[in-house]
Amino acid sequence: MWIWPEGFAGQLVQFSGEDEYGKTAEIELPKKHSRIGFLIRGSSWEKDIDFDRYIEDFIGHQGEIWLIGGDPHVYLVPPAHLRDRIRALDEVHLTIHYYRYDQDYEGWNAWVWEGVEPGRQVNFVTEDDFGLVGRTVFYQKTDASDLGMVLRKSVSGSDWYSKDGRADRIIPLYRADDQGHLHIWLMQDDPKVYYRKEDVNRSPSIIQAALDDVRLISVKVNIPVQTRNEDHYGFVLVKEGTETVPIEEAVPYGHFTVGPRELLLITGEDLDLEGEYTLFHPTHGEAEVRFGFIFDSSLFAERFHYPGDDLGVTYTPTATTFRVWAPTAEWVELVTYEKGRGGKGRHFPMERDVHGTWVIALAGDLHGLYYNYLVTHHATTEEAVDPYARACGVNGERGMVVDLVRTNPPDWDRLENPPLKNAVDAVIYELHVRDLSSHPLSGIKHKGKYLGVIEPNTVGPQGVSTGLAHLKELGVTHVHLMPVFDFATVDEEYPEQSYNWGYDPLNYNIPEGSYSTDPKNGEVRIREFKQMVQGLKRAGLRVIMDVVYNHTYESRDSHLNKLVPGYYYRLHPDGTFSNGSGCGNELADERSMVRKMIVDSVRYWAEEFKIDGFRFDLMGLHHIQTMKAVRRALDLIDTDIIIYGEGWSAGGSTLPEEVRAGKDNTPKLSGIGSFCNDMRDGIKGHVFHH
Repeated sequence: MWIWPEGFAGQLVQFSGEDEYGKTAEIELPKKHSRIGFLIRGSSWEKDIDFDRYIEDFIGHQGEIWLIGGDPHVYLVPPAHLRDRIRALDEVHLTIHYYRYDQDYEGWNAWVWEGVEPGRQVNFVTEDDFGLVGRTVFYQKTDASDLGMVLRKSVSGSDWYSKDGRADRIIPLYRADDQGHLHIWLMQDDPKVYYRKEDVNRSPSIIQAALDDVRLISVKVNIPVQTRNEDHYGFVLVKEGTETVPIEEAVPYGHFTVGPRELLLITGEDLDLEGEYTLFHPTHGEAEVRFGFIFDSSLFAERFHYPGDDLGVTYTPTATTFRVWAPTAEWVELVTYEKGRGGKGRHFPMERDVHGTWVIALAGDLHGLYYNYLVTHHATTEEAVDPYARACGVNGERGMVVDLVRTNPPDWDRLENPPLKNAVDAVIYELHVRDLSSHPLSGIKHKGKYLGVIEPNTVGPQGVSTGLAHLKELGVTHVHLMPVFDFATVDEEYPEQSYNWGYDPLNYNIPEGSYSTDPKNGEVRIREFKQMVQGLKRAGLRVIMDVVYNHTYESRDSHLNKLVPGYYYRLHPDGTFSNGSGCGNELADERSMVRKMIVDSVRYWAEEFKIDGFRFDLMGLHHIQTMKAVRRALDLIDTDIIIYGEGWSAGGSTLPEEVRAGKDNTPKLSGIGSFCNDMRDGIKGHVFHH
């Protein structure tokens, strides 16, 4: 099972137990989540069901589901025909607790049925501290059946004057106790059936206040607001805690009867993009106004695009300057550490500078010093790794200041590229660094490491060529390295305890530490990566990097999202992450600073590490203009650098089809190749189906 809380990174969960139903898997998540995505998959990522499924029904903090192989339905109780035991119940006592936030209970009742029976009306005859209470009894039932229910309003002359909700509510008798008692709690306009009163959220609150334009805030509440429209439905906007900002108009939208849950607030003046705003409501409390679709506006790009080439660390032997882009932050501090993990940090306040950047310079030779940023948005302070960090400690938890000159192996500056007359002459071998040398009989000393890739003249049993010697005798011209930037899913301290291909980006500009001989020293992984490139080129092989700029391993809790919440990722209008990558998120490279980060990163790998080509994972999630910008940047370095990618996405995306760098748009991508999976499948057969 591959499982992910919505907006957070995924993880593997094994079916390690067994009960009378079948195999079982359990996982405990550290935070409270309302929606958990999951896939059932095989060893080669073949899926039991082609689409994502979700766990959304919880009793207390526990969600339990039952699945049948090949059946897409998510069962909230075990299917009756697969149970070992069916309980026979002489009587089922159903108690219905019903709460209406509008407090209008006149004429409301429940229509309840079981199986094919016509149904019966259940009146609410008493009340408790939750709301109204209705009771009914069913006789001679088993817990294999369900009850159907509709909440309806009856008036004189019409028993079905109106309904609460559009769909029937289904109540499985499996939830009844052994004495046949079944209590359920229902709330107006909420289709869920609750089995504990404390699971029902009856507290009015503002769940979203997003700045979508300089005079436009979109608002969502969990329970409708019922204040008069003349008073802007009761909303008050305050800047910096004291200054009231005039609201010109409050426009409700969406379907509603009692009051709106979604509104657009239009302000009487342009809002300060660097100001702090709070939205107040007399019954729904308060909420911070966060940036929404304003990120997509030309105004935001003009105000905050930083064109400089000094983001991250600028090192000299006498001083180091740190610059980070965090335009929405109220406060940023630099935190320095002596080690890449553990120990207390020293805090240095940074100064707000041009175009949304924050900057500080520290004196001295800081090579080897570890650092992070503390970023404050409203009442939340998060510690984040620098997106432009060039080195890091173990597992990429902290950036590291590095003098890159010290990482160069001997004769690095005189390294020449093997000849290449034309990109179409390339014969490309896809290589996983760890796989190449890991076999016990490979004859390679540095198994699973960068250095193992370039050990010369190694042989296995019966003198068979292995490693670099094998690559040379194949006649290939390019080695395509599966992801070798710092990825999240292998513990660098104990690399043999886990395995991954590497398509889980953590730090884009740092070599992966599990392939180095000392992952705790940020300088070592850089030097050994360069030694690998040097050795391959001396053997006549150019080097291509497999790059994964379409998503990050983490989503809501990623370093990028901590620095500028919501900016780096494509979001749906409800604030959830667009998931065209199938990995929980996708980077919004149509935005100028995301595009700049990608272009800067590619240019850095090409210049600092002498990379000869880039293969873009899920290139169909990248904007055409991003790929063109990458091509232009690399042409200024070396026009022989190859660019190609997967011309598709792994799922639906908010990025319009006509601007995606997919196969259909290949004619718009001069100098960029698109891998053709149709050709591959035609020759070899489908990748997932034998």
